Amino acid sequence: MDNFRSKTIYFWAIFLFVLILSCGSATAATINVDPGPDAIKKAISTASAGDTLNLSEGTYKEYDLNVDKNLTITGPETTGTPTVVIDALEEGRVFNIPANTNVNLQYLTIQSGDATKDTVTTNGGAIQNFGTLSIKNCQITKNTATDGGGIYNSGTCNISDSVVSSNTADYGGGIYNYEGTCNVSDSAVTDNSANYYGGGGIYNSGAMSVYSSAVTGNSAYYYGGGICNVGTMSVYSSAVTGNSADIYGGGISNSHGTCTVIGSNINGNTAANDNFAANGGGIWNYYGNCIVIGSNIDVNTATNNGGGICNEFGICTVSGSNIDGNTAANGGGIYNNNNECTVIGSAINGNTVSSWGGGIYNGNNDCTVIGSSVNGNNAGNGGGI
Repeated sequence: MDNFRSKTIYFWAIFLFVLILSCGSATAATINVDPGPDAIKKAISTASAGDTLNLSEGTYKEYDLNVDKNLTITGPETTGTPTVVIDALEEGRVFNIPANTNVNLQYLTIQSGDATKDTVTTNGGAIQNFGTLSIKNCQITKNTATDGGGIYNSGTCNISDSVVSSNTADYGGGIYNYEGTCNVSDSAVTDNSANYYGGGGIYNSGAMSVYSSAVTGNSAYYYGGGICNVGTMSVYSSAVTGNSADIYGGGISNSHGTCTVIGSNINGNTAANDNFAANGGGIWNYYGNCIVIGSNIDVNTATNNGGGICNEFGICTVSGSNIDGNTAANGGGIYNNNNECTVIGSAINGNTVSSWGGGIYNGNNDCTVIGSSVNGNNAGNGGGI
């Protein structure tokens, strides 16, 4: 009897083990997908949570792809431009990712999405994310939306080794992070535009970091040619260069938020407008907290105040940094008005203005300069300070 019982237990143990293995394998299938009518949409529909959709090389003319389960969607691995193109032909948004969904997108070019064609929400031309999204080795290009021409994130989004380029929106031409968490690393956000408001490259109202990346050649009608921040933004070891805004913050606009710039280059940005007073060629800080550490803010231009940095009604701290060769009407290096600015162990050299404060313009509040050089600046009045 004991021998029979032992054999029965052994049988059921083996049965359960095989069953668990078979269930595990069912949730991790790889589904090969070839270009064809609604090929990706059909594959998403038939896939199980945890599957990988392996897209073969080619162009997929699809849009309105609702990824409502945990999936990895990938093209062939490559060190160059992805060989899988998902082209929405400006007929609608490419990807929508609902809440409570974990999605990985890899080795894809996602282009020509137009979220303004959506009858519910018009955000995220290429991708609208409410879940948890990882984007690796992708190109997000030539998409359009009301907010977030390339990517609209209201969940958690991690972008690495990717390019977000030539997208357009009213807010956040490249990326709009709306009260979510977004991290960009080893990537480029280039040549995007915000045609109505701010954040040509990036608009952030949540928590966001940009690490070892380039934010270049973006433009905004109003605020933040490169980056417009009203939340919490960190820029590490990155380049914010060659961006433009018509009015405030050619490189970075920080309004009522916290922006930390560490080990980065803010170069060649412009705040310029023939009809308005444009301020903050490199950085415009307004009722915010701006911290710049170990960075270079060089050769930026504002047609009005603050070629390098314009600090208005905010707190600005600069340490171990160089602010050189910037141009404005007032405050070539730094324009500080109606709040607090502290400069520690930095160099403010070779800046130029047509009016007041070649190096630093300080009006109506405190400006503290410690262990720093203010040399070779030019102005109609107050070449140094």
